[in-house]
Amino acid sequence: MGADGNPEELISLGDISKLWNCSRTTVARRLRSGEVQAIKFGTSRNSMVRYLRADVEAYLKSQFDNRVS
Repeated sequence: MGADGNPEELISLGDISKLWNCSRTTVARRLRSGEVQAIKFGTSRNSMVRYLRADVEAYLKSQFDNRVS
């Protein structure tokens, strides 16, 4: 994960779990809703999946805003 926080940066499930301080399983379960678009590299079941940092941060902000409202 880059230190500059570039919004176009692609980050992995593991990076997100470190950012959110939770398990990869929890992150996968939260992202499965489809609110954050996954970018898949390849066509196999084990293809590499990444997420745009800006999308992940927007999702987290929306979840926080919903709890505060």
